[in-house]
Amino acid sequence: MATKTPLRVYEKYNDAFAEFVFNNRAEADKGLNHPCPLIYGVVCDSRPSILMEKYREGEISKEQAKEEILAGPVGARQLSIYRQSICDKLILEKVYSAIDGREMKLS
Repeated sequence: MATKTPLRVYEKYNDAFAEFVFNNRAEADKGLNHPCPLIYGVVCDSRPSILMEKYREGEISKEQAKEEILAGPVGARQLSIYRQSICDKLILEKVYSAIDGREMKLS
C-alpha cells in the first residue's frame, strides 16, 4: 500500500508501479486502496482490468499479472485526483485533446 504522502509519482514502469496497480485493482470493489490524494505518472489503461479478471479466476498468478502490467506500451502520463475537495478548487481554463494536442472548446 502507498505511504501517506500527498503526492505519489510513478515516472516509469517498474515493480513499484506494478505492485501499486495490482493492489488497487485487486480490491477495487472495496473502494480506494491508498491514502494518496494525488497520483502522477505513467498509465496502463485497460490492461489491469483484464488481468484482474484472469487473476480472480485463478488463470494467472499475482506475479504473472504484474509482469503483464509492465509488458504493455508506455502511455502518456496523467494526474489522477482522488479527493473531491481538490477538484472543487480547480478552475478549468483550457482543454487539450489527448490524441493530437489541439486546444478544444470549453462548453
